[in-house]
Amino acid sequence: MNDSGPWVRRLRDGTVPPLWPFVLGSLGLLVVAVGVLAFEAAFVSAPSSGRGSGIVLLPLLGALLCVITPVAAWRDNRRDRRALANARAHGVERPSFHLPVSARGISAPQDLPDPRTVLFTVDRRGLLGWSPRSAEPVATIPWTQLQRIDLATKDDRGRRVP
Repeated sequence: MNDSGPWVRRLRDGTVPPLWPFVLGSLGLLVVAVGVLAFEAAFVSAPSSGRGSGIVLLPLLGALLCVITPVAAWRDNRRDRRALANARAHGVERPSFHLPVSARGISAPQDLPDPRTVLFTVDRRGLLGWSPRSAEPVATIPWTQLQRIDLATKDDRGRRVP
């Protein structure tokens, strides 16, 4: 009996997680931020020069982030879907696993074979790196070149490390 969670099944099947719950949550927070701004506009006659002077900026910043963040998530989601489509169109063999890769937080470009890589597929031959811009793999790492694989389990200065 396979008791893996939905995120493991998505990695095996090569599906991108749905974006609508995140967007729905952001829209809810946007409504709250706009409501707070409307309340402040209606009931606060003049900003005080004391402790509450920055209170208008917080909901305004929240509203701005509730618009920017879903747009960025949609762009990343679209990029991942294109990389998956390239991997599926090229695939001779069905991969055992799909590993998303993020170049954010990588201190040196040599950490990735190609900085455009957003997805690695795992199969019998090794790891194939895929990009949304290329129909061919942008990186190929045979199993013979890999000495060990470490699982990133903790954060160190914004980067996941083993």
